Amino acid sequence: MYKRIEWKMEKPETVELTHDQPIESQDKKYNKTNYWYGIKERINSGENGFNATEKLHQTIQDRGFKAGDKFTITKTNNGDYTYFKVDGESNLEDALPTQSNTGGIGGDINIKDIKVEIPVEQRFASLEREIDALTKRVSILEQNKPLSKDEIPF
Repeated sequence: MYKRIEWKMEKPETVELTHDQPIESQDKKYNKTNYWYGIKERINSGENGFNATEKLHQTIQDRGFKAGDKFTITKTNNGDYTYFKVDGESNLEDALPTQSNTGGIGGDINIKDIKVEIPVEQRFASLEREIDALTKRVSILEQNKPLSKDEIPF
Protein backbone atom coordinates (compact mmCIF):
# COMPACT_ATOMS: atom_id res chain seq x y z
CA MET A 1 0.00 0.00 0.00
CA TYR A 2 1.27 3.45 -0.90
CA LYS A 3 1.48 6.16 1.76
CA ARG A 4 2.88 9.48 0.61
CA ILE A 5 4.70 12.20 2.45
CA GLU A 6 2.46 15.17 3.24
CA TRP A 7 4.75 18.12 2.60
CA LYS A 8 4.68 20.81 5.31
CA MET A 9 5.97 24.29 4.56
CA GLU A 10 9.61 24.78 5.65
CA LYS A 11 9.82 21.28 7.23
CA PRO A 12 12.81 19.37 5.85
CA GLU A 13 12.09 15.72 5.01
CA THR A 14 15.04 13.35 4.62
CA VAL A 15 14.33 10.51 2.21
CA GLU A 16 16.20 7.42 0.98
CA LEU A 17 15.29 6.29 -2.52
CA THR A 18 14.40 2.64 -3.07
CA HIS A 19 14.59 2.78 -6.88
CA ASP A 20 16.70 4.57 -9.47
CA GLN A 21 13.67 5.95 -11.35
CA PRO A 22 10.18 7.06 -10.30
CA ILE A 23 6.93 5.50 -11.46
CA GLU A 24 5.46 7.83 -14.07
CA SER A 25 1.77 8.20 -14.84
CA GLN A 26 -0.22 10.60 -16.98
CA ASP A 27 -2.82 12.84 -15.31
CA LYS A 28 -5.48 13.30 -17.98
CA LYS A 29 -7.38 15.98 -16.04
CA TYR A 30 -4.41 18.35 -15.81
CA ASN A 31 -2.51 16.96 -18.83
CA LYS A 32 0.73 16.46 -16.92
CA THR A 33 3.01 13.67 -15.82
CA ASN A 34 2.97 12.50 -12.19
CA TYR A 35 6.17 11.17 -10.60
CA TRP A 36 6.00 8.73 -7.68
CA TYR A 37 9.31 8.16 -5.90
CA GLY A 38 9.57 5.11 -3.66
CA ILE A 39 11.47 5.68 -0.41
CA LYS A 40 12.61 3.50 2.46
CA GLU A 41 9.51 3.17 4.64
CA ARG A 42 9.48 5.36 7.71
CA ILE A 43 8.91 3.38 10.90
CA ASN A 44 6.76 5.91 12.77
CA SER A 45 4.56 7.17 9.92
CA GLY A 46 4.62 4.32 7.39
CA GLU A 47 5.30 6.77 4.55
CA ASN A 48 6.90 4.94 1.65
CA GLY A 49 7.01 7.49 -1.15
CA PHE A 50 6.26 10.94 -2.41
CA ASN A 51 4.80 12.63 -5.45
CA ALA A 52 7.19 15.02 -7.14
CA THR A 53 6.38 18.06 -9.22
CA GLU A 54 7.98 18.30 -12.66
CA LYS A 55 10.58 20.69 -11.23
CA LEU A 56 11.37 18.54 -8.19
CA HIS A 57 11.65 15.46 -10.43
CA GLN A 58 14.04 17.31 -12.74
CA THR A 59 16.17 18.44 -9.79
CA ILE A 60 16.42 14.85 -8.48
CA GLN A 61 17.36 13.59 -11.95
CA ASP A 62 19.89 16.40 -12.51
CA ARG A 63 21.62 15.54 -9.24
CA GLY A 64 21.84 11.88 -10.28
CA PHE A 65 20.25 10.38 -7.17
CA LYS A 66 19.83 6.59 -7.31
CA ALA A 67 18.45 3.82 -5.07
CA GLY A 68 20.05 4.02 -1.60
CA ASP A 69 20.86 7.74 -1.86
CA LYS A 70 19.68 9.96 0.99
CA PHE A 71 18.81 13.63 0.60
CA THR A 72 16.60 16.28 2.17
CA ILE A 73 13.61 17.94 0.49
CA THR A 74 12.06 21.12 1.84
CA LYS A 75 8.85 22.73 0.61
CA THR A 76 9.42 26.49 0.75
CA ASN A 77 7.95 29.80 -0.34
CA ASN A 78 9.92 32.86 -1.43
CA GLY A 79 7.04 35.23 -0.68
CA ASP A 80 5.48 34.82 -4.11
CA TYR A 81 5.91 31.18 -5.14
CA THR A 82 5.96 27.76 -3.54
CA TYR A 83 8.68 25.34 -4.66
CA PHE A 84 10.98 22.57 -3.38
CA LYS A 85 14.62 22.67 -2.33
CA VAL A 86 16.83 19.58 -2.41
CA ASP A 87 19.62 19.59 0.17
CA GLY A 88 19.01 23.31 0.72
CA GLU A 89 19.34 24.28 -2.95
CA SER A 90 16.91 24.75 -5.81
CA ASN A 91 17.26 25.14 -9.55
CA LEU A 92 16.75 28.71 -10.77
CA GLU A 93 13.60 27.69 -12.66
CA ASP A 94 12.07 26.56 -9.34
CA ALA A 95 11.53 30.23 -8.54
CA LEU A 96 9.48 30.78 -11.71
CA PRO A 97 5.80 31.44 -11.05
CA THR A 98 3.10 28.84 -10.91
CA GLN A 99 -0.51 29.92 -10.88
CA SER A 100 -1.75 27.32 -8.45
CA ASN A 101 -0.37 24.84 -5.99
CA THR A 102 -2.19 21.77 -4.82
CA GLY A 103 0.37 21.22 -2.09
CA GLY A 104 -0.47 17.55 -2.18
CA ILE A 105 -0.65 14.83 -4.75
CA GLY A 106 0.42 16.75 -7.80
CA GLY A 107 2.35 19.66 -6.39
CA ASP A 108 2.61 22.68 -8.65
CA ILE A 109 0.06 23.02 -11.44
CA ASN A 110 0.56 25.61 -14.15
CA ILE A 111 -2.77 27.02 -15.31
CA LYS A 112 -1.52 26.99 -18.93
CA ASP A 113 -1.13 23.19 -18.66
CA ILE A 114 -4.77 22.56 -17.72
CA LYS A 115 -6.96 21.35 -20.54
CA VAL A 116 -10.56 22.55 -20.22
CA GLU A 117 -12.99 19.63 -20.19
CA ILE A 118 -15.85 21.66 -21.76
CA PRO A 119 -14.91 23.99 -24.63
CA VAL A 120 -15.05 27.61 -23.48
CA GLU A 121 -17.46 28.64 -26.26
CA GLN A 122 -19.88 25.88 -25.29
CA ARG A 123 -19.69 26.81 -21.60
CA PHE A 124 -20.33 30.52 -22.38
CA ALA A 125 -23.32 29.61 -24.56
CA SER A 126 -24.73 27.51 -21.71
CA LEU A 127 -24.21 30.34 -19.23
CA GLU A 128 -25.83 32.85 -21.59
CA ARG A 129 -28.92 30.60 -21.84
CA GLU A 130 -29.10 30.38 -18.05
CA ILE A 131 -28.76 34.16 -17.72
CA ASP A 132 -31.51 34.73 -20.32
CA ALA A 133 -33.83 32.33 -18.49
CA LEU A 134 -33.13 33.98 -15.13
CA THR A 135 -33.63 37.45 -16.62
CA LYS A 136 -37.07 36.38 -17.95
CA ARG A 137 -37.95 34.92 -14.56
CA VAL A 138 -36.98 38.10 -12.71
CA SER A 139 -38.97 40.17 -15.17
CA ILE A 140 -42.07 38.02 -14.60
CA LEU A 141 -41.62 38.05 -10.82
CA GLU A 142 -41.40 41.84 -10.90
CA GLN A 143 -44.80 41.83 -12.67
CA ASN A 144 -46.25 39.42 -10.04
CA LYS A 145 -47.42 36.97 -12.74
CA PRO A 146 -47.22 33.22 -12.06
CA LEU A 147 -44.53 31.32 -14.00
CA SER A 148 -45.48 28.78 -16.63
CA LYS A 149 -43.63 25.46 -16.86
CA ASP A 150 -41.69 26.73 -19.91
CA GLU A 151 -40.44 29.80 -18.02
CA ILE A 152 -38.80 27.92 -15.13
CA PRO A 153 -35.07 27.96 -15.95
CA PHE A 154 -34.12 24.62 -14.36
